[in-house]
Amino acid sequence: MPLQQHNGQPYPYCAYPEGGISPYLWLADPASGAGGWRNFGAHTVLFLTHLLGEVEQAVGATRTGVPRWSLPDGTQLTAGTEDLGCATLCLKNGAIGNIQTG
Repeated sequence: MPLQQHNGQPYPYCAYPEGGISPYLWLADPASGAGGWRNFGAHTVLFLTHLLGEVEQAVGATRTGVPRWSLPDGTQLTAGTEDLGCATLCLKNGAIGNIQTG
């Protein structure tokens, strides 16, 4: 979720993907079930399980690194979801590894 600058304030680029006019503002809404780990980490884990095998255990943490989005249209949005996630995965085949999303 790369960050962009607008008037000196960072906001997640995914809020206005590809410079589009349909912002993904639901990413900041906790009722949407969205977030840095759920939307980016979970998809990464699914891909890795296809390549490396099933996950036996996962331990991690999530945080909100950019709590306020100052969007290019002047809107101020307070993020209610996390945008950072880090986990250590233990696979059933004995391999371990880390995933970090943001």
